[in-house]
Amino acid sequence: METLKLSPFRKLLHTLMSLSKKDVNRRFAKAKINISQLQYWVLAASKPKAITVNEIARQFSIKPPSLIPVVDALEKEDLLQRKNDPKDRRRILLLITKKGKALIHKISFDDKKDGLNAAFDKLSADKQKHLLSILQELITHFQYYD
Repeated sequence: METLKLSPFRKLLHTLMSLSKKDVNRRFAKAKINISQLQYWVLAASKPKAITVNEIARQFSIKPPSLIPVVDALEKEDLLQRKNDPKDRRRILLLITKKGKALIHKISFDDKKDGLNAAFDKLSADKQKHLLSILQELITHFQYYD
């Protein structure tokens, strides 16, 4: 099987990510949300239930220490709080505050106003399924090389 050059894929992926980031920043500004996208996603990850920094780091495929300044900033703004896990005092749980919940409710990424969702919804159901399947397969095959 012939393999295509990766360069066009990287360019398209970069363009998609750039468009999505600009759309999110525009929506944040309109909703007067003054936190970064990463801070928003950390809040959203802590909304359903208390969660640890390590668990969030795994969700986002990043190293836990890189989240400490994010959590510190959210805690300083009273959007998130740290609490000892009652079952294991070594674990620190992150809990979203009422103020944090109110902030993340200002904007939803499951609605038609989200540019990426709107574009995805214009694809046929078959293309949506196929795209998701291909992206999942890419993630499964992804490896880091030193």
